[in-house]
Order: sequence, then C-alpha cells, then structure tokens
Amino acid sequence: PQPMRIDLLEDDADQAALVSTWLEGDGHTVRWFKSSNELMRGLHREVPDVLLLDWVLPESSGMDVLTWVRQSFLGKVPVVFLTAQEREEHIVQALSAGADDYLIK
Repeated sequence: PQPMRIDLLEDDADQAALVSTWLEGDGHTVRWFKSSNELMRGLHREVPDVLLLDWVLPESSGMDVLTWVRQSFLGKVPVVFLTAQEREEHIVQALSAGADDYLIK
C-alpha cells in the first residue's frame, strides 16, 4: 500500500506517541495535534490523506471537528474515529455525521 499522510487529533501524549509509532512503522507520515484548534489551523496549511480523531477532547469534541470538516473546504477527506467511546449510540452518531470508520481503543 501507498504511504499516507495522516493527521492525528489526540490530547493524550502517550496515546498519540503509540499510534504514531505504529503508523510510522508502516511507512506513513503522522502529524500530531493536541487540540482541535491546532488541527484546524494545520488543515489550512496541508490536507492529509486521512484524519484520525479522538472523541473526547479538552476544548471541543471530535464530533465538532467532524462537522467542521464535512462543512468545510475539506469535504471528502476520510475521517476515522479512534476513541475509547464504545457505546453503540456513539458509533451510530459518528457514522451518521459522516465519519468513514470508527475504531475503539
């Protein structure tokens, strides 16, 4: 498979380091963002091949970011939730709002 440019939105540094290590080990490039505001600024500079979003973040949720992405210039960039939120209602909500996939940590 082709290496991908992946933007990771994760406020937990240990989780971000672990996910980045796995993805970079497979040849992908990862940009890590600690907050949705940082991610949104980064997306104005460079659009990745895929977004990995945590659900629970300090200043806004991954769902807020997903809504912004789907309404913005990014439109169709693939969005995958990577979160500890495992209730079925969260999965349905994310997929209904336009997420492409949902992975539970």
